[in-house]
Amino acid sequence: MNRPDSDIRYPTGLADLNDLDLFSDGQPHDVFRRLREEAPVFWNPEKEGPGYWVITRYDDIVQISKKPKIFSNALGGHYISYDSMGITDPEAQNAFLHMLLAMDPPEHNVHRRLIAPAFNPNIVRKFEDGVRNKVRELLDRIASRGECDFVTEVATPLPLWTLSELLGVPEADRQDIIKWSNEALALLDPDYFASPAAGQHVFVKMFDYGKRIMALRREHPADDLTSIMANTRIDGEGLPQATLDGFFVLMILAGNETTRNTIAGGMRALTEFPEQRRKLCADPSLIPNAVEEMLRYVSAIIYMRRTATEDTEIRGQKIAKNDKVVMWYGGANFDSEVFEKPYEFDVTRSNAREHLAFGIGQHFCIGSQVARMQVRIMYEEILARFPDIRAVGNYRYLRSNHLNGLKSMPVVFTPE
Repeated sequence: MNRPDSDIRYPTGLADLNDLDLFSDGQPHDVFRRLREEAPVFWNPEKEGPGYWVITRYDDIVQISKKPKIFSNALGGHYISYDSMGITDPEAQNAFLHMLLAMDPPEHNVHRRLIAPAFNPNIVRKFEDGVRNKVRELLDRIASRGECDFVTEVATPLPLWTLSELLGVPEADRQDIIKWSNEALALLDPDYFASPAAGQHVFVKMFDYGKRIMALRREHPADDLTSIMANTRIDGEGLPQATLDGFFVLMILAGNETTRNTIAGGMRALTEFPEQRRKLCADPSLIPNAVEEMLRYVSAIIYMRRTATEDTEIRGQKIAKNDKVVMWYGGANFDSEVFEKPYEFDVTRSNAREHLAFGIGQHFCIGSQVARMQVRIMYEEILARFPDIRAVGNYRYLRSNHLNGLKSMPVVFTPE
């Protein structure tokens, strides 16, 4: 059939994916399951927008991701809409439209090659000792207490430290970075702001800081990502300011939030499946595969958007040119056609690495190896020291249908 009219009715019991309350306790798995089974290509209307196609099947998302000429990142960006994220600042919108995630080939290939050397496996390995020392420092701070907020005291500081090292952010500025990161992704969360408009200042602060540190790196280059971007010239010209703004925001948000949320969500999973935690304690060689299962099970990025550049079809459903097509990784990573018993957290899952937590195709996450390394080292260290660590409820999630993010999660363990 053609694209449904705007007054389409949902199948019985299905909810609107624009409703952020659906995500108040993490992924709405029942909704995604019904969509996969009953409406794998589903039209979701918007109150203030044209609507969009909801894609929840694994194979469909793989095919869409591998066809950037037909399903574009550059047309409209990677959010469903800026309104849906609470982003109204024009400079912020412009930066999001010029970041790496909002580029198509060949422009995307050029910019990706610029920063790829910083994520070379050999470079990542050089960070391992520093990451392990940072994890041990964090665990030392809580060791004698027997309890802590795992999100704020353990999961949050590690990726912040790693990101700051990659970007060359001075120690004195790092708390500002985490504050801005939290605020930029929580404009729709009343725990942070009374209204989205109240939080727009955070983007101004991020852009101003990015401009200052890049100006410093032009005068005094260093061995960091900021220096690479600040001093890159294409056809004799430096990168446009919107591209530099987009790079800095992307690194702060994507490089920090996704790893933090995988670490935190992994702890919740080990708590709810304690036999899996015992397996890891008995055999730490399982931890690398457990990291892949955490990435699948948590699915820190719930969706990414594409826009159709021409009339096309998905599963026989006609997709019109300029239609928004939204890939719900939170649905695909639990597709029973790919993952057996998908709702069980299994650290020995044989195909755990086939998850889509990092995307696939043209926009596969360039920092995936850095993220994997951090989560692996975190659990190598924490399970060796606190084998009985577990969450004790009171999970508080970010009010978002884009990020599966825990804001707070108390844990207890036998103190040292």
